[in-house]
Amino acid sequence: MATYLVLINYINTNKIKDTYGMQMKRIYIVLITTIILTPSGIYSQAYATFDTAMFTAYGIYHAMELNNSTVREKAYALSASNTNDYTGQVCTIFDYMYYNWNYVNDPGGMEYFADATETLETMTGDCDDYAIAMVSMLSNLGGDGRVICVSGHAYPEMYLGKDLDESTLIDLKQQINSHYEKLYGRKNKVRNMHYRRDYDGTYWLNLDWQSDHPGGRWVDDSSDAQFLVIYTNGTWRQGYLNNE
Repeated sequence: MATYLVLINYINTNKIKDTYGMQMKRIYIVLITTIILTPSGIYSQAYATFDTAMFTAYGIYHAMELNNSTVREKAYALSASNTNDYTGQVCTIFDYMYYNWNYVNDPGGMEYFADATETLETMTGDCDDYAIAMVSMLSNLGGDGRVICVSGHAYPEMYLGKDLDESTLIDLKQQINSHYEKLYGRKNKVRNMHYRRDYDGTYWLNLDWQSDHPGGRWVDDSSDAQFLVIYTNGTWRQGYLNNE
């Protein structure tokens, strides 16, 4: 029996370095798309040789809609009750996604990256679809984020700033707790706020739906976990973030 499949055959990337000298890769263009007709066993061997990280980074980045009127209108509508309160806006959007998200696996056992507009219309998808939609809404609100892939899971992180002091982080935790206290009367909802300080001094807040609030627990905090990080400027990198 033959298997018909459409695959991206080659993706051109360019290695670049950021201001700290860390090697990163910028995605440029898809050069060739081919239709493959092979016995299923041969196809499985061919797919195994494909650069999975490159494919994943390309798919996630191009599914982000960072300046899209539909995504922006959705983000504005969800956050309208928190004017001039970016933390409150992020918490409100997180709550909406957390309580309305319907997790389903990708169709046909193949990796599928839904555009943010599609995800926000259906509120259905897997972990990378959730992460793409969250980062897209952050961008359309004037913020920034990135998608993290680790241990078979994908989740979003929100950019907090660079070279932050402890008082700024404590204040952020208090702001998040204040948001939930006003809504539910629950004090100290966030007892341990999970954020990451990268090698370049930037800080990122976990927005994974493994917990019911921003700054929840990580899916994998082991030192030997290898991460794939996809940024909104089209760069991506692999590394051991818990060892940096």
